Amino acid sequence: MLADVPWVSWVQLVLAMVIYIGPGIAILAMLNTSRSCLTSFYTLAFSLSVAFWAVLLAALRWLHVPFFIPPVIAAVSLLGWLFGVYHYGYRARSKPFPFRLSGWEALLIAGLLASVALNTYAVRSMVAGLGSDSNHHTLISALILWNRGLPENYAPAYPEIITFNYHFGFHGLAAILSSLSGWEPRLVVLVLAPMLIGLSGLGAAYFAREGFNSRAGMLAAGLLPALLAVFPAAMLEWGRY
Repeated sequence: MLADVPWVSWVQLVLAMVIYIGPGIAILAMLNTSRSCLTSFYTLAFSLSVAFWAVLLAALRWLHVPFFIPPVIAAVSLLGWLFGVYHYGYRARSKPFPFRLSGWEALLIAGLLASVALNTYAVRSMVAGLGSDSNHHTLISALILWNRGLPENYAPAYPEIITFNYHFGFHGLAAILSSLSGWEPRLVVLVLAPMLIGLSGLGAAYFAREGFNSRAGMLAAGLLPALLAVFPAAMLEWGRY
């Protein structure tokens, strides 16, 4: 169960999350985007990385290239990071990226980390995600790893289902984190629920900051769904990823 995972594996999972956003960093650099808010920058980088990996998975299946393996994933991600560091640290040195955190952002990050910690503690005694949805999502994530890319069907788990037509952004995320961290897909899918609860708060904070240009609004919009509201926590912890 989740409580039995050693601390070294948790460090590996955190590192996998950091590596994962490399493509998003590169895309933002190519767009010459520099946010005055570090949390907004991370939100965009994560969202663009989800999109990048989903498009890449689709393209690789179309090209029949099954090389979705840990060294390739890590190499692509680290290249994204290197390009981003080069752009923001060297090319854009006249307008360097502001890495300083404001007090509002520090409070937001502390609250979101508390949300992730509390919700992870709530599922500590579980061995897999709840509900039939979690079984389905865990299976698809495992199929991506088994096939080194998007599967053509559900074999070998359900060979009678001869086609695979399903949205796979979440499953690509779970498969990549599993591949980079060494975690089993069932545990990655389980722990992604608390992570997504925190990320939902980050997304809401970004919306409030961009829409209303309010630091207090950013903080409230981030903490309400992550720490106080019933949703999205109730749905995410029940497998509605």
